[in-house]
Amino acid sequence: MAIRIAVGALGTGLTREETTWLQRALAGTGRATLIVPSFAVRDACRRELARAGMGVGVDVLTLGAWVASLWELLGDGRRLVGGLERKLLMAQVLAGAPEAGEGDAPRALTPGIVALHARAAAESLPYIERAGEAAAAREGDAVAPVLSAAERALVQALARYGEELDARGLTEPSVAARLIADQVRALAPACARAVAVHGVPELPEYALELLEACAGAGEVLLCVDAGMAGMAAQLGRRLGAAVERCAPRDPDAAGTAADVPAARFAEVAGPSARDAAYTVLVLDAARAGDVVAASPDPLALARHLAPRLAARGVASRVEARLRFSETRAGELFFMLIDVLDRMGNEEPVAWWPAPELVDWIRSPFAGVWSGAARIACASDKRWRGSRLVDADGVLRELRSLQSNETRLESDRAQESGAARRPVAVFDVLEALAAGDYRAALQAMLGVAQAASPGMFGQGGMVAKQVEVAALGAALACLADARRLGTPPAAALPVLSDLPVKVSAAVEPAARGDGLGAVAFAALDAAAEGAPASAAAVLLLDLDADTCPCARQDTPATVLARKLGCAGASATPAERQRVTVRRALAGGRAGTLAYVARTREGEEVFPAFALDELKNALGAGAAVVAGLPTEYALAQNLDPSGGEGLALETVSCTPAHALPRHLAPYLYLPDMVWRGAVVPRRFSASSIEAYLSCPYKWLVTNRARSKRLDAAFGPIERGNFVHDIMQRFHERLIEAGLMRVTPENVERALELMRASFEELKADHARGKFTHGKYARQGAARVRSPYVPLGELERSRLASALPMLEGVVRAEADMLPIFTPELFEYSFDAADLRYAGRPLGGRIDRIDVAPDAGSGERFVVIDYKTGGSDADMASPDPTAREDAEAEVATWIPGRDRDKSPVVQTLIYAQAYRRIAHASPQGAAYLITRGPKVAAMVDEALTSMEPPALPSGRVYAFPDLPAPGKKSKKPEGTLGFTEMLDAVEAGIAEELDRLEAGEIAPAPAKDSCKYCPIKMCEKRR
Repeated sequence: MAIRIAVGALGTGLTREETTWLQRALAGTGRATLIVPSFAVRDACRRELARAGMGVGVDVLTLGAWVASLWELLGDGRRLVGGLERKLLMAQVLAGAPEAGEGDAPRALTPGIVALHARAAAESLPYIERAGEAAAAREGDAVAPVLSAAERALVQALARYGEELDARGLTEPSVAARLIADQVRALAPACARAVAVHGVPELPEYALELLEACAGAGEVLLCVDAGMAGMAAQLGRRLGAAVERCAPRDPDAAGTAADVPAARFAEVAGPSARDAAYTVLVLDAARAGDVVAASPDPLALARHLAPRLAARGVASRVEARLRFSETRAGELFFMLIDVLDRMGNEEPVAWWPAPELVDWIRSPFAGVWSGAARIACASDKRWRGSRLVDADGVLRELRSLQSNETRLESDRAQESGAARRPVAVFDVLEALAAGDYRAALQAMLGVAQAASPGMFGQGGMVAKQVEVAALGAALACLADARRLGTPPAAALPVLSDLPVKVSAAVEPAARGDGLGAVAFAALDAAAEGAPASAAAVLLLDLDADTCPCARQDTPATVLARKLGCAGASATPAERQRVTVRRALAGGRAGTLAYVARTREGEEVFPAFALDELKNALGAGAAVVAGLPTEYALAQNLDPSGGEGLALETVSCTPAHALPRHLAPYLYLPDMVWRGAVVPRRFSASSIEAYLSCPYKWLVTNRARSKRLDAAFGPIERGNFVHDIMQRFHERLIEAGLMRVTPENVERALELMRASFEELKADHARGKFTHGKYARQGAARVRSPYVPLGELERSRLASALPMLEGVVRAEADMLPIFTPELFEYSFDAADLRYAGRPLGGRIDRIDVAPDAGSGERFVVIDYKTGGSDADMASPDPTAREDAEAEVATWIPGRDRDKSPVVQTLIYAQAYRRIAHASPQGAAYLITRGPKVAAMVDEALTSMEPPALPSGRVYAFPDLPAPGKKSKKPEGTLGFTEMLDAVEAGIAEELDRLEAGEIAPAPAKDSCKYCPIKMCEKRR
């Protein structure tokens, strides 16, 4: 067996050893074959052979092309299956696989699963077939028992795949190679008597068997790069041949690999400085000529660096490959399939508010020609603003949009005489819902071809060409799937993984003097360039995460080892070492760089090859200094690197302070309402917000920061509870019960359950059909409590037991009072509070007969959560250090708590409106339920107690009759307390109107404040 294994430093060209061997082979047999790892190396070797006088007689082929050429000569008439066909047929096999056995999880058909099975088919199919024959021939086969469940499933899938190939007259190159090997042994054809292999990093078992057959008929030379010594040792053991060193390289031969140039090393401080630092490195290298900037992800690198380089007069280009799912068209295609599946098969919580459809409307593939951005934003606002949107309603809107756009486009075409552009905003969705993926892609392609380059963003015409090419490739893939009989759904994982070539160029407005161009490339592509063909090569983002060295085992690789068909291959570390060395050899100077920290500050380790090379150079390793750090804000944030920016010193007011001339605009006294100028009213909640923290008021009330989506949170739950309580008391009155008592609790509970069901239905439809609002014509429910999933439905259902507890608690609460007013609005009362107009709505007012000072009343406000300890404050005069008289008072300030004064404001307001006698201001916390109240002393001394449980403070605070107390008696009556609170609030609002907005939070003010970075946050 004439097999030689030679190890040496290989490049894209040939070594002297290979050239001499090929010359001798041509002289002996008249022809020879050179097997190379890629098309780029093939072209380089062909040029070198032509210069050496061997342009005719040496076939330079990749491994796959070599097997295909031999199969044409020695095959049995079957056609070799292609890579795309292999995946499509494997997807069809996996899609039709029997259901998983009991206890086995169903296997999803993903691109990774299909790729794993396809690779196993390409490399191991003949050996799996041989193992199957052996297992069938004798019982207790030695191979089958050692296979795991996953490996047995893989064998079964490949067996079915082999049957599909036979049914179509196809065969795998691996199967063909074994048949060719038999023919070579028998016939010894001239085309197989001299074979050289140049730097191929992976040789499957079928290739080694074929090479062995060729060695039996002639000679075989295997040249392995010195950086892949481990693979050379594998080949030596597998083929039984000695490993020898190549003869010294001929430095004068064209295309041979020169010594690796002295490389520099750069460590970038962090991701914020990455783009600026890399730009400095590239710009410095471009002053010497053209530059190759290689990265594991060249397209992402180009997107970040090309604009910065263009701003400095440097042209750049990039060539890379993307999967179809990574293109804009592919991303939208699969995104729409996913959202339509969720809209059709899952609850609304799984898809609402459908942001994918908003992205689709404004994309260049939908055909919304008249203001796509405006229509998309309006749709987004409408869908996000209501949880009542359903899937059918959304699709009806899109169908209507398509009809409208088609009409407008027809009118435009008729007026201008131009061709009508296609509209596909709904057609694509309709085709995808029907499983007609080809029609959907065809519609997207038609729109993309008609779209202007500007619709594709900054990429312009280049981006359009990429997307059009991607859609064309996808349509070709589905055409192959139809030809092979692969169901469209099974073809989707293959379509997702379909490679698409991307090529783009960025030209600066004006070329910089003496600056070369930059080519962004993948590491493998950079390694295939001619030695010293660029002024410099920069290898960027070489860290251990993007360039891993671990070899990952899969069921396919483990099965190959068990079947003895693992072949020979270089380890990831060996490949990385050789790739980096060859890439550096492509430039007269080289730089290796990586980012040393993540955004979280965690350390990032350099790639193995970078670390190895730096350690080998030792003290001689040159380290680039002076790169921008994360503190260089202008360079990092500005694509121009801060050039042309002027530094000016200006005077400004202190933080959180308004200039005097702007203070009057902080709170505008008037507003326009229905075409008329009316006074702007304060609300109790806005006053509470300012008392809590002036800056919080500025953000939440004056700036009015809003949530984007309609929510299912405390606000909506509070609205729901308020509506139910109002309807419940209306039902009590309609039933003649007036209020809950111990005697009618059971009947009241029935009415509560009925009210709950009525309002649940009203909120679900977004329209009041019961109660006061329905009678008044205000039918729309604001912020409805609409569940979109099972968890939210359970939260809604939990409100009923809570409300039943409130009913039971009301039976003993305020026995002499009767609920009379519900959701009482006093906006029309022209009321002033603290010297300012006041408006609002009081949840509930309970009244009692006049006892000499006017009709008595208690204001009640519903709360669905919170602590009763924070909602009421004791008499401030009933303390040892208290003043005899209190002119102004803000409850809670003395305890560093956010003031809770809403019911106190309402009590004072209704006191003026009705000229009645306020007896209390209470919060009814439905969770519990609990009561927090500040009341007239008469309510605490009556029998039975007006509020038998809860946190109730009397004004004035007097000891109970017949009991002594160590604390002093209070002197602040309830009405005097209301006046004192109003006076205190008036002083605070004076500060607001003077422009005081600096943050001054209490210890509980920041809990729901949206300003997370406030320096006063507690």
